[in-house]
Amino acid sequence: MFVDIMTLLPGVLPKSINRHMAAMLCNLSQQFLDANAIAVLLSGSVLRGDNLPLSDVDLYLRMSGSFRSENKELASYVLIARKIIWPSLQEIHRAGICNIQVRFLSDKHKYPKGLLAAIAGDTWLPEPMTDDELKEEARRRLDDFPHPPRYYYEYLLHTGIDWAIRLPRLVMIDVFPLLRFLLIREGYNPTTVWQWSKEEVIAKFPVALPYWRLLWDINPLLPDPNKGLQCALAGIELMEHFLKCVPRQSVL
Repeated sequence: MFVDIMTLLPGVLPKSINRHMAAMLCNLSQQFLDANAIAVLLSGSVLRGDNLPLSDVDLYLRMSGSFRSENKELASYVLIARKIIWPSLQEIHRAGICNIQVRFLSDKHKYPKGLLAAIAGDTWLPEPMTDDELKEEARRRLDDFPHPPRYYYEYLLHTGIDWAIRLPRLVMIDVFPLLRFLLIREGYNPTTVWQWSKEEVIAKFPVALPYWRLLWDINPLLPDPNKGLQCALAGIELMEHFLKCVPRQSVL
């Protein structure tokens, strides 16, 4: 059985993340899901070690099969939420990370090199994106990026203490890919750009330093609506500043 041969790879999972969480996910999936778990994978900024207070732990569950029914699939999501995500939030917050996200890995998922790692189970990983694929993604995303990013404007009219964290996080997860796309457009090696930490990316854009300081001032344990709004606005204005300089139908 999968749980008997499961191994946690040493040196892959950052110290700030509880390894037991991955083991729980594997064991639960083996016991309760209709499709067996093959592996748990970690993706994103925590692999670079550049997580911010608003960062997520992004976990993927790789399955060998599919759910037998919609009811079984819903039950599986409820199980993961109750047994893994919610009980782990306090520990994740103490580690300086905002949230945990667990998703099911699709064969169509492709990632830049170094941003996907197996932390439990099968060590198989999909082929990373090539430099040409990363260049094409940057071109396409820059062409398609809303100018200005007006879909945030409606978010500004939402209220509630959760939005003091949620809104700046939603903005942040667009700001840094945009900055990486711009660096790729300027001729930097795409794979290298995606392996840089957020701090290294920010260093290439001095105008972004005030926004960087606001990000570090956010505390998920003590949500502050004023700080959240200020940080979100700074991120929106930063994106608008750079998008004005992006020619449509750009050629890399």
